[in-house]
Amino acid sequence: MLEGLARGGNHLAQTLELIASLDVLPVDAESASEAAHVGFQMARMGKTLDLADLLIAGIFIQHRSVLITRDSDFDAIPGLAVIHY
Repeated sequence: MLEGLARGGNHLAQTLELIASLDVLPVDAESASEAAHVGFQMARMGKTLDLADLLIAGIFIQHRSVLITRDSDFDAIPGLAVIHY
């Protein structure tokens, strides 16, 4: 999406249209708690994730949603459904 924003013109319009069609999942107390749980699990496995990735994982696990990403760091997170593109 960021590439579309950077290109401008028609790419910008298409990117903004795509963004408008997406559901926005909030960071709330439940997803933050899930993120903390994920961080604890990862630490027990000797792995760390930055706060943004923990929050993203927490949100997607809480909502039982599939994360579509290029970031392989999410592969090791138990309970997170991931599709790579």
